[in-house]
Amino acid sequence: AFLQAQLGDAMTADCLDKVMTNRLPTRIAALSGQPAGLTLQKRSGADHCYDFSADLQAADGTTTASVTGTITMVKEDGRWKASAITLDL
Repeated sequence: AFLQAQLGDAMTADCLDKVMTNRLPTRIAALSGQPAGLTLQKRSGADHCYDFSADLQAADGTTTASVTGTITMVKEDGRWKASAITLDL
């Protein structure tokens, strides 16, 4: 319910279920870093799918991890929402 309240406007219900099933928030929190150097690029030949990458940095600026992945978007009730997210650490 907490994540639905926080992310419901940004993710479809199915995407939110998948995020929770795969423990994605736990994996992100375990890295304990702030994103830096975030890049987002539309995937060629794939409608509404974007590749992203970022470095996660500690408070002192040290890079703690690098992440890549994809975000697939759909329009639901007039709003764009994430329908699928992959994350590679």
